Amino acid sequence: MKITIQDIAREAGVSKGTVSKVLNNRAGIGKETRERILSIIKQRGYTPDYSAQALAYSRTRSIGVLIPHRADNSVNGAYWAHMLAVISREAAARDYWIQLLTEAHEGMLGELVDRVISNRKVDGLIISAELLDEQAMERLEGAEIPYVMLGRREGYERWFVDIRNYEAAARMTEHILSAGCRSPAIICGPDSYPHYRSRKAGFLDRLEKSGINGHAVSVSELDELSAAESIRLMLHKNPGIDSLFIAGGGNLLFSSLRALEDEPEPHRRLCVFDDFPYNEFIRGGLTALRQPVDAMGGELIRILLKRLENPLCEPEMSLFPAELVVRGSL
Repeated sequence: MKITIQDIAREAGVSKGTVSKVLNNRAGIGKETRERILSIIKQRGYTPDYSAQALAYSRTRSIGVLIPHRADNSVNGAYWAHMLAVISREAAARDYWIQLLTEAHEGMLGELVDRVISNRKVDGLIISAELLDEQAMERLEGAEIPYVMLGRREGYERWFVDIRNYEAAARMTEHILSAGCRSPAIICGPDSYPHYRSRKAGFLDRLEKSGINGHAVSVSELDELSAAESIRLMLHKNPGIDSLFIAGGGNLLFSSLRALEDEPEPHRRLCVFDDFPYNEFIRGGLTALRQPVDAMGGELIRILLKRLENPLCEPEMSLFPAELVVRGSL
């Protein structure tokens, strides 16, 4: 009779979730417990029962892309439009297709995860790391659904593809200083987003090394009007700001431009994290940090298919640099 994860947990005297954490090389398991579980797995010749799953719901040749936002708050932007196109292309080249999984309304992530687990309509998941909670991840791992994250989430830094946010922001800050700016500001999205925290830290740390005081604002909402008001207030309180580093494209960029539209004569120099075709037509061309979206999307598919083919393979973490694209705005 085939050994199951429940058998391993029973013999090791631990929960099924603990065994799942060891299989996924998760942190939070003591060395002795981890070694005991791995020893039992090896002795019993256990492998996760993906063949049984295939019999239960048939191999779908489908990959779910789970984004923990409403679609109108995520996939309508240029970044996700590009990333989804790349993921779709790379999946199709390997005879897979994608299903887009988003919230119908904010706050239904748990329900969405439960539906993915119960329906078993995907073979694996690509998950946007933003706003994922620990309970949702525990349920996914307990269900033995292979996944890879786009971005990093504290406590789940095992299977992910991400940009080097801190280093990229520090590099842009060096460029700002080399252009002669001495009172720069960074505009970020909510602090609950890990990538915005990293970008802000890269900016502020680089300024501190240069002995320069910078300004930072983290908007609480990413909708264009409320974000623009937060940015407008910062500029009113700090009229000496000579340059703005906008730490994200899409709504954050357009909110910043809206906040600046009342200036009688644009004088603040601008740069942005994320490079899209329309950047060339803003302020004489926006200086930007370009993410290698094509390479990142291909890496997401490669790692996920590796997990599907070999559930006990070693974890992979891929970090990409961002390219500085200099144009007329800074």
